[in-house]
Formats: sequence, C-alpha cells, structure tokens
Amino acid sequence: MRLFVAITPPPAALGELEAAVAPVRGQWSELRPSRPSRPFRPHLTLARGRIPADARALVRALSGYQGPSWTADRRHLIHSRLGQQPRYATVGSWAIGGG
Repeated sequence: MRLFVAITPPPAALGELEAAVAPVRGQWSELRPSRPSRPFRPHLTLARGRIPADARALVRALSGYQGPSWTADRRHLIHSRLGQQPRYATVGSWAIGGG
C-alpha cells in the first residue's frame, strides 16, 4: 500500500531534473533486477505499508487538509531501495535559487 500526493501539473523544473538524472538511472538499473520503465510521475510519498490496508477513511479525512506553508531551501534526489528493510540514500542535494 502506498499513499502519495501527485504533483500536478508538474513544474517544468521537475521534468528538467528527471531528464538530467535519466543517464544515472540507467547505471542504477545494472545494480538491481530489471523492471519495466514507467513514465515520470512526480509525487510526494506520504506513507508506505506492506500489509493490505484500506486507507480510504484516511484519505477522506485528509482530503480538505491544507498544512502550514513552508519554504524549501534545498532539493534532494533520494534513491529508495524497497524490500524487507527499506533504505533511502541521498544521491544529491542542491540549494534552491542559489545554484
């Protein structure tokens, strides 16, 4: 089960970032079993679970929620290794607006 928020429409900068990391993604694919290529769909993962769960009540409860505003000052490219023990590694980190 995965609960996520789609980023629609995706800002042009996200498409540019995806295109920039595409060659690196090819190198990562050599390290893991092959799987079909999927189209780029920017999103923010909110929750992930292994046990089948019905999250419809949670989604309904949060449907009108608008959290506090905040300013992002960095962007991070995260590599997710899912499995028995999920692991996440920061591949790169860049200042926003400052290069």
